[in-house]
Amino acid sequence: MAVVYRSDEEEAAPSGMRASHGFALVVLIVALLALFFGLYGFYYGHWYQGPARGISHALPLPAATVNGDIIWYDDVVELAVLFEATVGEGDAFSEALDTAVRRAHVEDLASELDVSVSKDEQRAFMAEVEDLEAFLDEISWSERQYLRYVVEPLLLQQIVEEAAYGSRDLQSVAFAEIDRILSSYNEIGIAFDDLAAQYSEDPSSVLDGDVGFYEQHELPEGYEDVWSMEIGEVSDVLETHDTFAIVFVYDELLEEEARTHVAFQVIVVNKSPLSEVLEEYAPEQNVRVFVR
Repeated sequence: MAVVYRSDEEEAAPSGMRASHGFALVVLIVALLALFFGLYGFYYGHWYQGPARGISHALPLPAATVNGDIIWYDDVVELAVLFEATVGEGDAFSEALDTAVRRAHVEDLASELDVSVSKDEQRAFMAEVEDLEAFLDEISWSERQYLRYVVEPLLLQQIVEEAAYGSRDLQSVAFAEIDRILSSYNEIGIAFDDLAAQYSEDPSSVLDGDVGFYEQHELPEGYEDVWSMEIGEVSDVLETHDTFAIVFVYDELLEEEARTHVAFQVIVVNKSPLSEVLEEYAPEQNVRVFVR
């Protein structure tokens, strides 16, 4: 029988490999624990200050999705930094997350309404901002970040609200209400005074809708047709920027047989502002929030 002798190096090799594998396993376990601890800190601890702010920019962490579009964690972090610097109280991160989701709804509405913010509008806004450099230094932002997180969302919200006021689909509830009131007058015969007192959302409701005398140039925008109405006539539904209205002309002043003033009562139903539109719109959207 042949006997094979191994050198010292050959004897040591398996032991060295086992040590190397053991060290790699320890490193892997530490890395997994660090990853778990980090993800727990981000998704449950709402980390956004100090090193976490930089790490959030390095890692592609989704915070939520709205209709399949991702809201990234680092964007929520920057909003939280903004709220902490400007508001200074409450849960800045939770407020930032809610704001990010709301802004996603506004962006979706903007797409549906086919409106957007132009570069000229952004530049005009930036030109009016005072002490911007000091503020950017305070929160460690660039001008591009200020545009992204403040200017663009603010301008887009304003534009969407204007478009929403003009959308008959988004104002269907208010229009249905004013149409119902007009039908109550035309078809049921309820007195205009009573309808104004009960349903008008204008301060004049306490006076049965009476707003007094107007000269032609004083008529509010949207009320131009009132000037040509006869005494005792009730208008169809009138529309202004933010209201629907019905007008009843009850008197006039004449000078040399020409009308100088017209007096009328009004029933007003306010259109829904963007906040109310979003309350109706948001539940219909597919929102998934990963941060707890």
